[in-house]
Amino acid sequence: MKHTTKHFNTPYKITRRYDNALRSINYDNLTGLPSKTVFYKKVHALLTDKYEKHYCIALFDIDKFKLVNDFFGAPTGDRLLCYIAKLLNEYFAKNEDAVYCRLEADRFAVCFLFSGKAYTELIDYITSSLQKCPLNFELAAYFGLYLPETPDLPVNIMCDRAMLAQKSIKGRFDKNYAFYEDKLRKQLLHKQEITGRMNQALKARQFEIYLQPKVHLITNEIVGAESLVRWNHPTLGLLAPGSFITIFEENGFITKLDAFVWEETCRLLRKWLNEGRNIFPISVNVSRLDLLDSSFFQTITSLVKKYGINPKMLNLELTETAYVKRYDEIKLVTDKLRDYGFSVHMDDFGSGYSALNMLQDIAVDTLKVDLNFMSGFAESGRGRNILSSVIRMAKWLGLPVVIEG
Repeated sequence: MKHTTKHFNTPYKITRRYDNALRSINYDNLTGLPSKTVFYKKVHALLTDKYEKHYCIALFDIDKFKLVNDFFGAPTGDRLLCYIAKLLNEYFAKNEDAVYCRLEADRFAVCFLFSGKAYTELIDYITSSLQKCPLNFELAAYFGLYLPETPDLPVNIMCDRAMLAQKSIKGRFDKNYAFYEDKLRKQLLHKQEITGRMNQALKARQFEIYLQPKVHLITNEIVGAESLVRWNHPTLGLLAPGSFITIFEENGFITKLDAFVWEETCRLLRKWLNEGRNIFPISVNVSRLDLLDSSFFQTITSLVKKYGINPKMLNLELTETAYVKRYDEIKLVTDKLRDYGFSVHMDDFGSGYSALNMLQDIAVDTLKVDLNFMSGFAESGRGRNILSSVIRMAKWLGLPVVIEG
């Protein structure tokens, strides 16, 4: 009997484990919604069987969901996810042409018939329901929408495209949904190309400095220059900073590139000195990430020592927005730089909202008026008056003014 009982119980346990495993594959353990795998299969079948109809893939998540877990605890976050699942079940209760799931974390995906204002109705329903949620926290959702052009494209790629659309509006207060456009994919591919090649490009010295002259308006003499970087890309050609600087600021590579530009500029100044030329100051850009790097002061002072350059010949341009965060730390660094002998310039003056406050508290040696500040100058008498006022103020403060453009 023992032998028989043993064999009777074992298949039962195996079957139960199998059922549990099968359920975990087919359903989300927390919300009870179909799993990601099931969602992909059902959406593919739906698009294939009813290709003559137009469908939409919508992907959304809760803005700052991590804060919900931090403030109220993970169980409350889980209840919120179950609440959203309940909303979807109720909204699509009688809709056979809809498939939805919890993809991961707080991210949900929906495939539904794209007709009339179906997408805005869904978005309004989720948004208004979140606002009614009995939680002392302002809940908001961002939606990315993708309209499948062919059922042959893998569903996970469709979801990725909806996610790209969603990321393009994350953090905006004026818009909570966006449709995928092919330019988003091109931007992503460009970003991947830039990111994938940046370290090798630095080693291969593909980055080059170009000098933009500073000309005295009265004497018409070149009195200085700004060191600008270009990327001599092996396949894309000569790239201007606009195509890669923002990406480098996002991923932190900007600190390595800046250090390269500083050294190349010092190397050029040393070359001119060795050739017996009369040199003029060259300014270089310093980002907020540079200023917050504990080794920055040591790096920049070591460079002028290494190449025997007077610090006054290497001007440091700091954007007005560099001072916005961790203000006190950055003020200490800029004071040390000026004490050492560097000339500190406030770049892009007028591009932010705190320029006058910065001038009141932080000592700089030159104001550089933002190029965008000059747009419409020729047509606008008001613009001329504002520029004149800025120049008069700079004179009262004893500051030279550099105007771009």
